[in-house]
Amino acid sequence: MLSFFKKNSLIFIFLFFASLAVILLIPTSSLRYPSNHADYINHLALIIQAKSALLEWQFPLRIAPFEHNGWRYPLF
Repeated sequence: MLSFFKKNSLIFIFLFFASLAVILLIPTSSLRYPSNHADYINHLALIIQAKSALLEWQFPLRIAPFEHNGWRYPLF
């Protein structure tokens, strides 16, 4: 009986956070208001830099490997 309630609470928590994520992302899918694509490109570039830094075994992240012509200035 107890495992049934744990299972339902986990499902409820998952559905809650999934619906919260969808609600927060709805404005980005609007066709009425144009999105700022330059902002998305900057965020995507930093995500790629962070992934390549993690592949270099940097933890915590300190240096963006490709930023500033490869001079390896601290960015994160």
